[in-house]
Amino acid sequence: MNKLIRERKIKAIILTLTILLSTAVSAFFMYSKQGFHEDELLTFNLANSSVQINPSNDFITPDDINAYLSVSDGDRFNYALVYENQIRDGVHPPLYYILFNSVCSLFPCTFSKWLPFALNAVFMAFALLFIYKIARLITGRFKYSFTAMAAYAFSIACVTTVIYIRMYAMLTFFTTAFSYVTLLMYCDGPRKNKKHIAAMALVCLFGNLTHYYFILFELLTGITMLIITLRKKRARVMKKYIITGILSGCASLCAYPFIIANVLLGNRGLDSGGLSIDLITLLTYVVYKLSTYALIIAKDLFVNKVWLFALVSAALVAALIYMRVVRKKKISPKTKIIFFPSLIFLIGISLVSPFNSDRYIMCVLPLLVIVAVTSFIRLFRLIKLKYSYAIITLSVIIVSVIGLLSVKPYYTYGMTDLYNPQTKTCLFVGTSMQEWTKSLDKLMQYDKTLISQTELDMGFVESLDSFAEERGVKTNGKIAQFASYYIDSANASDEKNNLNTALENGELDSEYEITVYISQLCSKEKVISYIRNNTSFNAYELIQADCDFNDYYNWYDYFAETESYCNVYRFYKEKI
Repeated sequence: MNKLIRERKIKAIILTLTILLSTAVSAFFMYSKQGFHEDELLTFNLANSSVQINPSNDFITPDDINAYLSVSDGDRFNYALVYENQIRDGVHPPLYYILFNSVCSLFPCTFSKWLPFALNAVFMAFALLFIYKIARLITGRFKYSFTAMAAYAFSIACVTTVIYIRMYAMLTFFTTAFSYVTLLMYCDGPRKNKKHIAAMALVCLFGNLTHYYFILFELLTGITMLIITLRKKRARVMKKYIITGILSGCASLCAYPFIIANVLLGNRGLDSGGLSIDLITLLTYVVYKLSTYALIIAKDLFVNKVWLFALVSAALVAALIYMRVVRKKKISPKTKIIFFPSLIFLIGISLVSPFNSDRYIMCVLPLLVIVAVTSFIRLFRLIKLKYSYAIITLSVIIVSVIGLLSVKPYYTYGMTDLYNPQTKTCLFVGTSMQEWTKSLDKLMQYDKTLISQTELDMGFVESLDSFAEERGVKTNGKIAQFASYYIDSANASDEKNNLNTALENGELDSEYEITVYISQLCSKEKVISYIRNNTSFNAYELIQADCDFNDYYNWYDYFAETESYCNVYRFYKEKI
């Protein structure tokens, strides 16, 4: 008995240290993170504040931006505000934002990337624990389960999920927790384990209130579970499973009834623009989408090498065929319950996601890692390969180390001089797409900033077709047609948001020099010419050039890698 207790303690210590080390790795990359995705900064606002920043002819100050991003003393733990903000935004359910507000409320009037990181790190720590537990249910061995957990814990996918300041670490937690509880209920059989039923009810309720993609994963897992239990003539298992899921869904709707409208009437589908897609465009676009997600998965899990991802995938398929056809070994029901929902989710989301981004598939990557590692373990054990566990463990270590040392995760951005402003005053020139939302943390460095708008450069929209055509998509002009509808181009006659009005009011005349952000979505040549011809700032120099949109295979990578979507200049009055 003492030996058994000692072994359990040792295993617990190993797991704890591994999770802490994984968290430390993510913290290292979070420390190097300099810059934000616009959705990250939007999250701060939606979770914390009722303050809005609207382009106008008035200067904004660092205090204004801080009020937009942080919790004020009067709004600490103001969950009604969070709830109302989510109704207004109409994109996600409110649970993550409520927890986000709770963490930030402990440090009012403070904008810091470390507050949401702490929240994400906690959810990822528990997700890693569930990854281990799922693998343990499948393999029955500590060392195999530990290897599966470690393979994900030290991957770029894990790092990216934790450092991206959105709800995807929390979604990953609920996805893995739901898979684990589903496996437990499958193992229960006709027995009624009230603890497992209660756990499933809570996971479904909170998962539904975290992200709508959880509902899709929930349905796919439920369908897989139903097929397996019916084939094994264990229909009674599904009774409590289905009832629990339905009741949890009803409870979710009671807590946030806007779920139905947001899911069914959202504005991110292709039909939002009344766009009809011809067959050739659809087929080539599907190929492009799947190819892009192959690149994303390769970056997150396979040291950014597509050939390695292809090799491992081919080896897995070959292994499954060998075990099924040659050795007459079926895939275990437990593996099916986590594999098929994850694979279908991955493919489906890859095809319908509004952007080609790893964030949409983050929640199922750990489950696919479990399947990959445990499948190789089972195959090697089946063929009695010598040192099989050592080979797998060494492979995991090598891939993890190379990945962490050589691959730059999404959302870390890079070193920039924009946090060391050369002037005290800033002019931001954008469009109605509100590009300034991505640069707020940089604009906080100036004493005052004037945000203005000009018309969108339609040449940028038209370049989307060329971008797609160069990557094999036969667009027939459809991409630009869709973009023209999706992008609400700026109205140059809107005096409140017009660049002309912003410069004509004379607010900048007393300045000797200013920093000017010029969005990629407008014509920098026109903006530069207008400033030089209509103000006394007759000289300028480039401070930082934006990334080149056409340098990326996946157009979303441009938005996930670049610092501000802007070319940044110093304009000054040159004596003649």
